[in-house]
Amino acid sequence: MTDENSRPTPPPMKGWEIGDKKADGTIFAGFVPDADKGFFAMPEDAGKTVAAMLEEYTEMYDLEGNTGLTMDFNKAAKTAEILNKLCAYGHSDWRLPTKEELDVLHKNQDQGFLKGTFNKVSDPSWNTSLYWTSTQSPDNSDENEYQYAYVKDFSGKPVELNCTAHNASVRFVRS
Repeated sequence: MTDENSRPTPPPMKGWEIGDKKADGTIFAGFVPDADKGFFAMPEDAGKTVAAMLEEYTEMYDLEGNTGLTMDFNKAAKTAEILNKLCAYGHSDWRLPTKEELDVLHKNQDQGFLKGTFNKVSDPSWNTSLYWTSTQSPDNSDENEYQYAYVKDFSGKPVELNCTAHNASVRFVRS
């Protein structure tokens, strides 16, 4: 089998189809092109996962009024640490997706149990349809006042850079 670019399609990962939900609640998201590496995603955005696990999360991070539970880049990294310490969904290796992994999530967002779990309508106050990647701008340096990382807009706009101090949604993944 080949994909739309005539590249060989990797075999299913241990029998998983894109969008299948594992017994632990995580969802098989797909394969990273050119890497033949499958990965799994949380079944919902990180803010909702943490809110369910820690009721005090909303107060702890002052998220009142932020219905999408978006967060800046540094809070996203800290949230991954918290979820890993709590062994969310039975795993301790959650992380932000790479730019390539987020592209795969975007492409497969309507497959199986992934369907309907992403913010597709943007709330300009909170950037709810933007999703963080772990891929930072090559122009970042300690000398720059602002740092940037790539985001993907699930409302249909292309991948772009976002200031790491601004908010975006987060969907953690693991390999």
